[in-house]
Amino acid sequence: MSHRNHTRVAGLAGVAFLSCAALVAGPVAAAQAKSGVTISASPGHVRVGASVTVQAIGGGDTAGLAQVLCIQHQHSRNQWVDVACRRLPDQSSGTVTAHIREQRVGRATYRAYLSFPGSHGTWTGYASAPTTVTVTG
Repeated sequence: MSHRNHTRVAGLAGVAFLSCAALVAGPVAAAQAKSGVTISASPGHVRVGASVTVQAIGGGDTAGLAQVLCIQHQHSRNQWVDVACRRLPDQSSGTVTAHIREQRVGRATYRAYLSFPGSHGTWTGYASAPTTVTVTG
């Protein structure tokens, strides 16, 4: 094979690889571009034992993929635990509401998380900016 033909074949292989990568990442990238999540907590300041209403709103066009919207509570710096979740139909937004009784003095931090299937059978997603509730004794 001449150098010229070898370069052409290598170039085509690169294009094929990029095309496959775009097909795998395409729905995920589209979902991230056309979807969003927000969270709110009310009231923002409570006493221990009082309830807080936390509401997550999110979803959107996820290119035919299932989507799950969750409210998550922060337990430690990198650990988030689901408080409430709801499966949303394709191409729709939804709301998840949780009434949470605060048990400890300090700050309670919550976020909304929208997840959907990614490539190779794994799930992926993205989170809202967190919201914080101050809990006093």
